[in-house]
Order: sequence, then C-alpha cells, then structure tokens
Amino acid sequence: MIDEAYIDFVMPSSPNEPYSAASLINEYPNLVVLQTLSKGFGLAAIRLGLGLASPELVQILSNTKAPYNVSAPTAALALRALAPESLLIMRSKVQQLIQGRQWLVAALEEFGQQGDLGNRVGGLDGNFVLFPVLKRGTGKPDNVRAEKVYQKMAEAEGVVVRFRGREFGCEGCLRITAGTDEENRICVEKLRKVLGETD
Repeated sequence: MIDEAYIDFVMPSSPNEPYSAASLINEYPNLVVLQTLSKGFGLAAIRLGLGLASPELVQILSNTKAPYNVSAPTAALALRALAPESLLIMRSKVQQLIQGRQWLVAALEEFGQQGDLGNRVGGLDGNFVLFPVLKRGTGKPDNVRAEKVYQKMAEAEGVVVRFRGREFGCEGCLRITAGTDEENRICVEKLRKVLGETD
C-alpha cells in the first residue's frame, strides 16, 4: 500500500513528471494506492477515501467490505467535490496553501538565527511543516521547551500547533499547518512571542 493522503500538495519537479504512484497498479497487481478527500479537498468530516488497484485486487477487497459502506450524503458530497468546476477551485486553494507553506518555511527559518528553531524536518509535500524547538544555548532539540511552547500557543495565544516530540525522529518538533496569509502571519508573530517567553 502507498498512502497518498497529501498528494494534492506535492509539487512535481517538472510538469510531465508523474507524482502519483497510481500508474504503477498496472505493473504491480498487489499494489493499492490510497487517496483521500480529507486533506486537499478539506472534506475530512465526510470520512471518504479511495483505493486504486488492479481489477482483480479490487474484486477481492470488494468481497470483504460491508455493503453500503458509503452513505448517500457522503457520496453526493464527494461527487460535487470531484466535479470539474470544484476541482478547479480545490487546485486554486491548494496552490495558495503551497505558497503560504513556502512563506511559512522562510519565516520559521529566521527563528534559527536566534537559536530558537532548528532546521526543518522532513519534506514539503504536505500542508504542514515540522521544526524542532531548541534548548537555549545548546542548539539541540528540546522536548520540554517544545511542549511548553505548544501549550502556551494554545492556551494563552489561541493558536494550535501540534507537539510531535514523542514521535520517532521528531525530538522537540512542532507541526505547524499552513493556513491563509493572515493565519500564517499571526502564527509566526505568536510563536515569536511565546519562544521569547519560554525557556
């Protein structure tokens, strides 16, 4: 299985480069490529994803699923979201988020000059970025400080980022979701304030 939940946020390096593994299902009869309407379409509430696979594997999987496992309202919303005019709107909004993500990365990289944030962790193929909060004076990721920043951001500043310091390879990390230009600006301002107040 290949999980392509964030496929709508991937920027191919060239226009002709395929960035989905969906075409590989013709070569690999045991491959399933998973996608969702939760991320790029912003339809997490309808809880609908899809699996792309060879016809033989689709038949096996269909034989094991419950009947009527997609409700009529969910199906109607999905069909509207996948209509050509809706796809144009989704792609435009995703492009705005990608630009916002690029601005967010540049703004957060400046925090490294003050010794508050380390280098970005991971790639840029989602609607979020991951940065480690550093222990003052050491340049090392700090779970304790990162968790304090996360809590202050939510409780005192009303901005929710996610603490990911307990996940493998993410020591001291905060996961920050890209939003609108205004949301990104506010997040950066509040983060600067909270980092300055938190040891």
